[in-house]
Amino acid sequence: MSKENNIVIYNDEKFFVDDNVLVISGKSVKDIFEIRGLNNLTNLKVLDLSINCIREIKGLDMLERLEKLYLNISTAIKGEPSSFSSSISLYPIPA
Repeated sequence: MSKENNIVIYNDEKFFVDDNVLVISGKSVKDIFEIRGLNNLTNLKVLDLSINCIREIKGLDMLERLEKLYLNISTAIKGEPSSFSSSISLYPIPA
């Protein structure tokens, strides 16, 4: 894999993949599609998008080897917890 395939860009900041792990935490990401180059990381196993403002999880179809997705989703609903953290383990669907 070339070095260019190990870099994504969000808000003009470069983020590097290390050992098939990408961390873009606390960067106010609202839409996964705004992360340029993410679709090239087909060998990515762990994606940490915690402490962001993502409301909808989409645009990860191309990450065929993704095993873990870390999120921290804030809510603004009265009576609900102010936030919750989760780690989602992903397993392939049998053919």
